Amino acid sequence: MLNSRWLLCGAPGLSPGPASEASTLLLYTLLHGSKSFQEYVLVRSDPESLLVPVLQQLYKANKRRANHLYMLQIILLILSQDTSFSHNIHKVMLPGTVSWYRERLLHKVSLGSLVFIVLLRTAHQNVGQLQDLYLPTNTLAALANLAPQATSLHSHAAQRLVGLTVQLARRWLKLSQAARDPLAPPLQELQVPQEFLRILLEVINCILSLNLTRNPELVYALLHKQEAFGQLRGQQGLAEPAENLQVVIDYFNSRLDSLNSQPGAAPEGHSEWSVDRVLEMVQTFTQTWRGDRLKQLPEMRFVYEEEAAPEEFFVPYCWSLAVAATSSRLMIWNLSAVALLTQLSGVEVVGDGMEGQLSAGLSHQWSSEDGTLHDSQV
Repeated sequence: MLNSRWLLCGAPGLSPGPASEASTLLLYTLLHGSKSFQEYVLVRSDPESLLVPVLQQLYKANKRRANHLYMLQIILLILSQDTSFSHNIHKVMLPGTVSWYRERLLHKVSLGSLVFIVLLRTAHQNVGQLQDLYLPTNTLAALANLAPQATSLHSHAAQRLVGLTVQLARRWLKLSQAARDPLAPPLQELQVPQEFLRILLEVINCILSLNLTRNPELVYALLHKQEAFGQLRGQQGLAEPAENLQVVIDYFNSRLDSLNSQPGAAPEGHSEWSVDRVLEMVQTFTQTWRGDRLKQLPEMRFVYEEEAAPEEFFVPYCWSLAVAATSSRLMIWNLSAVALLTQLSGVEVVGDGMEGQLSAGLSHQWSSEDGTLHDSQV
């Protein structure tokens, strides 16, 4: 059986770059095309041996070609489709700190939380511009699949999830306000951020509906940014998940306000509670929380599917990797004579290898059980 770490890191002695990109493509091919290999990966007792290298490469997105990012995201999307795998990754605690993650010191973080953190970071980088919808779409689809099994989310994962939702909510509200102007032209770009916002709201709603008592950090992050969610109540297409989140906010606000009004509630010499104190109270109040307070919404499940003619993307992509791996080493390529490459935009030779974007040939589809996102939006 092939070693999954070898697939992500490349064979010993090979340099990173095209070698690692080729191994990622090989891993995707095996996961998607071989049921036995996929089952082997899903039942392994050490999912971190596969996921951590994938996440590390996805974390370095600015150094990756677009097609490499597509493959990394699709790998995570395929794995997220398995409920047991999604559940087990939250049981794996990573030793020490995540040395390659620079934004914050991640200590005592679960593998599941790390998956959330890196996916949310990737989504944050791409949702802002919405130029390439394929990247944030796959990212949010994987998050939606992982949400029902999310437990004990790390504080940084919770803050990133709520922060991205708030950022997108503010942008959508601003666009909605502009669209109400009768003199303004119709805004075609309003639908996409609303759909992404709806998925994020339902991800938070799903986690809190099924596992609120095991995610106090998410409740705290929600309370910290509660003003933004109140503005979404009553908005068409967003009302149901927004109303549920408001129920959670109101419940914990009422308990905290009641406790805060008692004499001597705050520490002596302080007019406000510390973050640790509020989090401690949130954990206490989760014990009296009843899940039936929330309206049950249909669970989102997304399934990756290849298009009927995947060779339109994969044949040029494989040849681009072959050219990159051999240029100026084994043979000289006349790129202008390679029809498979010249028909795609953004291809150029830089130094010893070939760089650029080949995303023009990408054509995949993926479907959701509720049928709200279709491949035409990708």
